[in-house]
Parts: sequence; C-alpha cells; structure tokens
Amino acid sequence: KHLRKAIKKTTKLVSKSVKSTLGPSGTNVGVLSPILLPLIVNDGVTVAKSFKFKDELTQYIYNILKTVSQNTDNIAGDGTTTATTLAEAIILGGIKHIEAGFSQIDIAKGIRAATVLVLAELETKKISVIDDKKMLLQVSSISANNDPVLGKLISDAFLKIGIDGQIEMKNSVNDKTYIDIIDGMKYDSGFESNMFINTDKSEVHLVQTSVLLYEGKLESIDPILVAMRFVRANNTSLLIIADDFSEQAINDLAHNKVNVQVKVCAVKTPGYGIVKEQHLQDLADVTGAKIISKRFGSKIEDLDLSQLGLTTSVKITSDEFTLINEDSDKALIEKKVAKLKVELKNEQVQTIKDEISDRIAKLTNGVAVMYVAGNSPVETAEKKFRIEDAMKATRASLEEGVIAGGGITLMKIARDLEMPKLDNIDQEIGFKILIKALSAPIKTICKNAGESGDVIIDNINRNKNFNYGYDAKLKEYKDLVKGGVLDPLKVTKAALTNAASVSQLLLTMDTAIYG
Repeated sequence: KHLRKAIKKTTKLVSKSVKSTLGPSGTNVGVLSPILLPLIVNDGVTVAKSFKFKDELTQYIYNILKTVSQNTDNIAGDGTTTATTLAEAIILGGIKHIEAGFSQIDIAKGIRAATVLVLAELETKKISVIDDKKMLLQVSSISANNDPVLGKLISDAFLKIGIDGQIEMKNSVNDKTYIDIIDGMKYDSGFESNMFINTDKSEVHLVQTSVLLYEGKLESIDPILVAMRFVRANNTSLLIIADDFSEQAINDLAHNKVNVQVKVCAVKTPGYGIVKEQHLQDLADVTGAKIISKRFGSKIEDLDLSQLGLTTSVKITSDEFTLINEDSDKALIEKKVAKLKVELKNEQVQTIKDEISDRIAKLTNGVAVMYVAGNSPVETAEKKFRIEDAMKATRASLEEGVIAGGGITLMKIARDLEMPKLDNIDQEIGFKILIKALSAPIKTICKNAGESGDVIIDNINRNKNFNYGYDAKLKEYKDLVKGGVLDPLKVTKAALTNAASVSQLLLTMDTAIYG
C-alpha cells in the first residue's frame, strides 16, 4: 500500500510538469541542464529527465517512470509528453481498481490486450505524406511548437536530402537561422597543413581526384611516390587519407605541392576505433579504393595504382572535408545502405543508432546543416530543442505516415473499439482503463488551452467525420487532416506502447528494493 501511494504521488508530480507543455497552448518549463545552464524548454522529454528527489523511493519510482518519455524519444523522437500523459491516466486508473480489490496481474493483461488492438487500429488511420509537401510542412511546423518559419526550413531540407538524410545543428554566426544543404559525404577532419590550400577561400579543392586510403601512419612519402608521379604526369590530383602522418611526410608532401606542382592533400581518417574503420570502408566503397592495411594483408610499401580510388571532387577546410563521387558503384551503395537500415532497425543503443543513421545519410548524400540563431544562449538552446523535435517528427512522418492530431485519433479509436472476449472481469477492467486513458491527451490539450475537454469531446462526437476535431491553436472545430493538425503515426504508436508497457510494470510491482 505504501509503495502504490508513492507511485501515485510521483506519477502525478512528474506528469503535472510534463503535461503543461502539451498542445499549441502548452507553456514552457524552466530546468537546469547537466552543466547547470538554465534552460527554458517546451520539450517533454527534457522536462521528464530533469527531476531529482532526495527521497530514495521517490527517485527509484521516477527512474522507472521517466523511461516512458526516454524510450518514446529514442524510437520516434517526439511524443514524449503524450506518452507521459497516457502513462499517468493508466497508472492512476489501475491503482484505483487495484485498491478496490481487483487483480493487478489481470488488469495488466487487460491493458496489454487493449494496447494491441489500438495499435492495429492506428495503422488503418494513417495517411502518407511522402508526396504531399503541404502536409509535411504542417507536421514540421506543429512539432516546432507551431513555428511555420522553422517548419518550412525543416520540411524543405528533408525534401532535398530525403528520408534517410541527417540534419546537423550549429550556432549561427549571424542573427539568422538557416539551412545549408551539403552535397556529398562530409567528415570532421581537415587538411594537415595550410600549404595544401589552393583557393582564395583558404580551402583545398581537388577535382577528378585519386584517393589513397591507408590504415596506418605515413612515416615517409617514399612508398607513395608511384601515386604522386602518376597524378603529376596526368595533371590530376591525389587525396591521401591515413590514420596519421609524420612531420617529415607532411613537409615533403607540402614541398611537392608548392615546388613540384603536385596537386595533393593529406587528411587524417575521421573518427575513432570501430567508427574510424567504418568510415574508411564507406569511403572505399564510394571511391572504389582498396584500403591498405595489415587487417587486409596489404602494406603501404607495396602500393600500386590499382589500389587507388577516384572521386569527382573533394573540398577540404581546416576542420572538415566533403567528398563527391558522381561515378560510384550505385548498386554496391544501395546494397550497403539496405544492410545498414536493417542494422538500424535492430539496434537498441541510441548512440550506435545515431552513428548508423549518419553513415546512411553520408552514403546517400543526404546531409544538411542548420545554423541556429538566438538573442541569448538560453533562447538558442530552446530553439534547438524545438528544431530537434520537429526534425524527428518530420522523419517519422515520412517513414510511417500521419494521423489526425490534437488527440482525436486515440480518442475516437477508444470510442469505437469493441471489447473482445476476455478471461475475466479484472481483465475487462484493465481493458477499460487503457481505453479511458486514450482521451487523456485531448483533455490535456483542451485544459492547457483553457477549454473543457468533456465539452469539446461531446461537440466533436456529434460530427460523423472521423477526422473532425478541435484546433486548440485557432480555437475552432474542423477536419483536422485538411486543416493541417497532424501527428506522426510512429510517434503516437511509440507513445502508447511505452506508456502501456511501463504502466503495467509499475502496477504489478508490490515490492521495491532500493538504496
């Protein structure tokens, strides 16, 4: 009884702050970042991760509860507030009936049965946005906290870089927020000497470039003289990518560039450990180069021209290089990307998922950089949170489509869903708890907008159009799909799945060992 009381109290406390951000009228929440920087955010997962409790039991329960938003964010990148709202409704409803004497195990089974049916119904309501620019813009704008300017930047970027593309964020050097689309594979590794610069922009620009990939430290240029003579005789250029270079090797390469007019540039292999090996293999696949490495039984001393790759162009700055090859083996790259997508789907660790996504984006030339401006560090940080949410929601929409937003799809599925035959009344109670919880998001959106959720739902139900609902931003009833009030299906499914899963765990827990 003491444990259930603590679960109820903690759930209400966390949910109260997180729910305040839901919907177009959701408010901001002030939190401290891990480095004690004050943040003002409208991002549910950030709020949900920001609590700290002195009481060990409360902290223990909170650590379980916050996985609702964390797991939802990991899967879909958005929907964390909806997930927390659903979890609160399920947990409080479950505890109420458990305290009345119903079986917690059977209640959990009923919740699970309802979740499976609702997820299946959600699939029948989805609408594809792949060929609908207007709908994609609406999704990205809503997820950016109803900011149409940011929404357009993000939707335009995805239309250019594709569903597998990646958008990086950097601080803007001026007062404008803008996106730069990158053609090619961009890596964070620059030229090893200013002597390689061959443009008035302090960059190296090479075209029709031979590529040498060496997994090791280049101590001398003697082993690669055959390649340097080749590019000089054919008036082409040479890009050398290696783990490291001796000072003597860099000096000799720079001397040849300046005095012998050999178009050459040296760059260290980007990344560390296994990631470095993966980048090197990706570069080999794109350029057709053969990696010179002890791993593959080859030595730099035995270099021959057949081991060189070729790329259309490469631009190199002091801290990054971008490589473009218009003549790469398309079939090989497509096969590799397909394999990486399978790995991405099966991977559970977020950092590894991010690395795989980055590799896919590079291989498909789908990379963009968004430069974010703000009048203060706090404003810039808040804008970045909104942009990140919008980017993830836009990608989710492209992957699995969208549904009518504003909480109406869950609410109407709950309204129309028939209960199947279950084993006992306790399971039926669990089923009803989940179904009732599906109205919590729309009620919270209405409450944040200063409206009565019950009145809004009653008015919505008088219209037979399934997509008819309430636009809390404009405070009007309409067909929400036509009006652009949309939610990514993937986000809603992730929110429901994680809310139901964690709720079942907490409801069936009678004992906690902590401290």
